[in-house]
Amino acid sequence: MSHRVYFFSSLLLLLFVINCHPKTSHQPISTMAQPLLPAGDYDSAWKTVDSLEQQGLYKSALETVETIYALAKKDKNGAQTIKALLFRGKYTTMLEEDGFVKAVGQFELELKTASQPEKSILHSMLGELYATYLDNQRYQIQNRTPIPDGEGGDIQTWSIEQIERQAQAHYAASIMPRTCC
Repeated sequence: MSHRVYFFSSLLLLLFVINCHPKTSHQPISTMAQPLLPAGDYDSAWKTVDSLEQQGLYKSALETVETIYALAKKDKNGAQTIKALLFRGKYTTMLEEDGFVKAVGQFELELKTASQPEKSILHSMLGELYATYLDNQRYQIQNRTPIPDGEGGDIQTWSIEQIERQAQAHYAASIMPRTCC
């Protein structure tokens, strides 16, 4: 589990670098009612998440992250959406038995609606998630009875080759302008 938490922490560093990149918005300024968090005030919410995590209140931290995620999606703030997705994956991995697999599924789901550059970032992260899963589970996976491609849509039933292909496809898609996977 510590490898998975370390992985999500390193992905957070990647997000920090992305978040530092200035973005211009082509969205008109809205004067609608205030959301759960004041627009652009993600810092205080993330401080709350950090405080809850330091207290060992991971479920409460996850609930706060879900609120941030919903606001980021509403604001169309790609950097905050990805950051929230990373933290959601981290806490899901910590709190649920098959949390890592569920976190990968959350990334896959987010990929379907993401636009560039977030789509490329998510492809890169998914490639890394699949490669990490393979590294951590290789011994168990090599003892599996292979199933034909296309069967068993769950990573927990895939062969080493299927996971490697998925990781490679996502890595390749992360540097291509077209979509895949």
